[in-house]
Amino acid sequence: METNALLKFEELRGAGFTALPCGDNAPDFFTNVCIDSRKAQAGSLFFALKGERADGHNFVPDAVKAGAAGVVIEKNKSDVLKNINAKISIIYADDTLAALQKIAALYVSKFDTLFKIGITGSSGKTTVKEICASIFAREKNIVYNEGNLNSDSGLPLSVFNIRKEHETGIFEMGMNRRGEMAEIAAVLKPDAALITNIGSAHIGIIGSLENIAREKKDISIKFTGNETLFVPDNVPFPDIFKNEVQGNVIFYNTLETFTGKVESLGLEGSVIHWDGRKARFPLPGKHNAENAIAAIALARWSGISGGAVAAGLEAVKPLFGRAQALEAQTKAGLRYMLVRDCYNANPASMEKALLMCDELQAADGGKYPQKIYIIGAMRELGAETESEHRRLGERLSASGADAVFLFGEETEVTAAHMAECAAKMYMYQTNDIDALIKNVRAVLRTGALILLKGSRSCELERVEKGL
Repeated sequence: METNALLKFEELRGAGFTALPCGDNAPDFFTNVCIDSRKAQAGSLFFALKGERADGHNFVPDAVKAGAAGVVIEKNKSDVLKNINAKISIIYADDTLAALQKIAALYVSKFDTLFKIGITGSSGKTTVKEICASIFAREKNIVYNEGNLNSDSGLPLSVFNIRKEHETGIFEMGMNRRGEMAEIAAVLKPDAALITNIGSAHIGIIGSLENIAREKKDISIKFTGNETLFVPDNVPFPDIFKNEVQGNVIFYNTLETFTGKVESLGLEGSVIHWDGRKARFPLPGKHNAENAIAAIALARWSGISGGAVAAGLEAVKPLFGRAQALEAQTKAGLRYMLVRDCYNANPASMEKALLMCDELQAADGGKYPQKIYIIGAMRELGAETESEHRRLGERLSASGADAVFLFGEETEVTAAHMAECAAKMYMYQTNDIDALIKNVRAVLRTGALILLKGSRSCELERVEKGL
C-alpha cells in the first residue's frame, strides 16, 4: 500500500462494508475523503450525503470524473452509476452519513499511540480548541480540526488528517440535535474531554438545559474507566457528570474560583497570572480569559510545562467573527473601533459580548466617545425565541450603549420591550440590511466603538463592508 493511502478497500470489507471493485485494476485504496464533489481529486473516497438542499448522489458522476478512487452510496441508489465506466470501488451503505462515521472510526483506530482530546460546550469550544492547539504545539506534534469542522460530518472528515507522526489530537466536537454528540464521540473515542460550559444554544432543538447537559455529557460515552472528563466547577446539573460518567471527572476552576489573577487590558486582552507565571493573552473579554483558564487546566493535567503554556497563550490569534477587535474606517474616512463577534450568537454568548463592551470604558480609560451595539437575531432557540429576545431587550436597555441597532424579525420583540423599558439610548430596528447600514452611518461618530453580535445567518459583517 502506498505511503499516502488512508485505508484499503479490503480493510472496509473486513469491517463489514460491501465494497465492490468496478472494472479491472480498480484502485484498492483511497488517499483522501470528501463530501463535496467539487473537492474530489485523484484518489478520493466520495461520500454521497443527503443534505437539506442537495443530495450528494446527484454529484457522483462529477466526483468520478475528477478521479475519485471510490464512492459511498446508498444501496438503492445504484442507478447513479449507470453511465459510469471508470475504474472505481463502490461502497454500498444503508446510510452514507453513518458510513462516513464508521469508516472514520476505523481510521482513527489505526493510531493507538495518539492521545485524543475532545472539546465541546455551548460556547467557546472553538476558541478553547485553538488555545489548546497553540499550547500543546510547543511540546507535541499535534493534529486538530481547523475552523469549526465539528459536526456529525465535519468531525469525521477532520480525523482523516491524523498521521502516524502525530502525538496529540485536539478535536472540537459540536452538536445541534439529539444523539449527535454520541455519534461523533464514537468516531474519536477521546482519552480526555473538556466541556467549556452548558448554555441555551440549540435549546429549541434539544428541549431543555438539562437535556443539553446530558447531550454534552455524551462526549464521554465511549469512556471505559481510565479516561478523564473536565467540567467547569459552575456547571449546571453537576450530578449528571458526577454519577453518569464512566471515568475520572475533574471540576476545573472558572473565573470565580481561579486561584491565579486576571488583569484586564480592555480590547488588548488580559494578563493571566498562575503558578508564579504570567502571560499576556491577546483575546479580549472575561469570557475569553475563562476560555484560557480552561485550556490551562487541561494543559497542566497533561504535563505541558508552564513555559509552554505561557508561550502558547501569548501566541493565540483571534478567529474571524469571534471577539475580534480591530481599528476600522468608513468609506468617508471616519475611524472607529470594531468588535467583530458575529460568527454566532445565543443568550450566553450575547451576554458575554455585552458585558465585555459595557466594561470597556473603565478598562480603556473612557477613550470611546460613543458605543454602538449592532445586534442580530439569535436563532435556533425554538419555543424560547420570544422570551429570550424580550430578555435581550431588557438587557440592552440597561447596557452602556449610546445607540442600539437591531436586525432580524426576531428582534422586533426586543425593540418593543426596549420601548416598554423606556430605554434611554437611541434605538432602531429593521429587517433590511441596507436600511441598517444607512442608519448606522447617520449616527456614527469618530472614535466610536461598534459591537457586531448576532447569529451567523444574519451575516452582520455586511454592515462593516457597507460602512
